[in-house]
Amino acid sequence: MAARRSSRNSVALDADLNDRRVRGGPLRTVLLLGEMSPSLRSELVLRGADVTICARLGDAFPVLAERDFDAVAINPLTDGAALDFVSVIKEGEIEHELTIATLYGARGSATFMKWIRPPSLESLKAVRLKHRMTPFVMLPLANEWRYAVIVQPPLVSGMRDLRKQSVATTLLTFDVSELLNQSEPMA
Repeated sequence: MAARRSSRNSVALDADLNDRRVRGGPLRTVLLLGEMSPSLRSELVLRGADVTICARLGDAFPVLAERDFDAVAINPLTDGAALDFVSVIKEGEIEHELTIATLYGARGSATFMKWIRPPSLESLKAVRLKHRMTPFVMLPLANEWRYAVIVQPPLVSGMRDLRKQSVATTLLTFDVSELLNQSEPMA
C-alpha cells in the first residue's frame, strides 16, 4: 500500500490544534461580525472559544460596550462599512472629528456611518476604551490569501497569509505584543 501524503496545511492545522495557547489555556472570547463561514465558527467552538455573533455592525456596538473580547473577526463586506466601523472604534476623539469633517463636511455632532445605527457618544467612548488593544481581524476577500490584523492603525497593524496561519489560529492565539514589537515608537 502506498503511503498517503498529507498537505503542509493539514500538518500545520494539527499543530495548531495541539498548541498549548489554544488547548488547555484560558477560554478565548471571540466576536464574529457579519456573514461568516460555518466552518470558521465550528472550528473556533471546537477549539474551545466562546463565540458571539453579530450579523450587523450596528448591533455590535452595544455588545462591544458590554463585553471584553480577546479578538474580533469582521467580514469586510458587512453592511458595506466594515473598514469604517474598525476606523471609528480604533480612532481617537480628535481623529473622529476629522473623519466626520472629511466624510460629511460637518463638524461636531454630525452623524457618521449613516448606513448603520450609530451608537451614542458615551457608548462609542466605552467601546474605544474597552477595545483599544483588542485585535480586529479583517477577513480576506474571496480568492485572497491575505488578511489584516488591526490593533492601533496604522502602526500597530499587520497582514497575515492564510496559507501560513489560519484565521481561527490568529483569533485564538494572537498576542498584541507581536505587533508592538514590530512597530515603531508611537511617541
